[in-house]
Amino acid sequence: MQRRTLFQALLAAGAGALALPAMARDHKDWPPSARHDDRKDKPPQFNPHDDRRHPRYHNARSHAFGRGRPLPSEFRSRHYVVTDYRRYRLPRPARHQHWVQVGPDFVLVMATTGLIVNVVLGR
Repeated sequence: MQRRTLFQALLAAGAGALALPAMARDHKDWPPSARHDDRKDKPPQFNPHDDRRHPRYHNARSHAFGRGRPLPSEFRSRHYVVTDYRRYRLPRPARHQHWVQVGPDFVLVMATTGLIVNVVLGR
């Protein structure tokens, strides 16, 4: 009987010793609120040269926004689409068209092709 208890105690100690490194690895990720050096909690740093976050166009007064030209790729996300056109006193867009805001200006775009139909400057 004593051999069996001794064997069980050694087995439990060995299993515990093997589990310690795994527990130590998981400890740094738990709990997430206890870690102060976590980069996900910090706000993104401003980078003026990052074109993905800061479009190069600040208004629609350049040749890139001419009628019949494709809308620049920076403004093709739903983030720039104007859903309440009446608020800005814009005419109702025709079917398959929507307004896109580029700084203080508005561009009417074909939703299917991305071609510019009209430009309204600074309202």
